[in-house]
Amino acid sequence: MTAGRLSSSVTMDKRVGIIGMIGLAVFVFVIWRDPTGAGDIFTSFLKSIWGFLGDVWDRLSQFISSIG
Repeated sequence: MTAGRLSSSVTMDKRVGIIGMIGLAVFVFVIWRDPTGAGDIFTSFLKSIWGFLGDVWDRLSQFISSIG
């Protein structure tokens, strides 16, 4: 690996780490300000993701059964 690529990779790792820390700080701040609202937002977010994955699974299974 060349020195240019290595420094570019380290820079990208630092950026990702900084963005992750900012996201974590915002998450902690939201929980601190309104724990009940943050819990509702979090569960709603997880339900949305779970619903999306369920829809993807249903459509994928329909596609596979239509092939066979």
